[in-house]
Amino acid sequence: MGLGGVLAGLLFLVGYYFLAFVLPKRAAKRKQKKFVAGLVAGDRVLTTAGIAGTIFKKGETLSLVEIAPNVRVEVLNEKIDRKLQEASGRVVAQQPSAPPSHSAEMRLCPRCQAPRHPDDRFCDNCGNELAH
Repeated sequence: MGLGGVLAGLLFLVGYYFLAFVLPKRAAKRKQKKFVAGLVAGDRVLTTAGIAGTIFKKGETLSLVEIAPNVRVEVLNEKIDRKLQEASGRVVAQQPSAPPSHSAEMRLCPRCQAPRHPDDRFCDNCGNELAH
């Protein structure tokens, strides 16, 4: 293999790297900039760290995000991952399921009154050792 073959292989690898890695990153960065430019105060957002909040004030590179009433944090605009649904479309946390019904086999823990199976040696709720 001559010098021409080595250069052709090297050129192929550089071209592949550019097409496979550089161009997609540039496209993603452009898309992120366009997304952030469209955000306004009052939008509910999620950061890359998983913190959800409402944009209180939007700046050039930093935004002030309210994560709880009167609790605001500065977030880099590039770290805002996505926009959440409006408050009316928000998913409400499910209520915990009802405890198991107290059938004839179920008994209550004497300490915490949690339902337990008669064969249990320890209470799952408080760890109390149960008498048989």
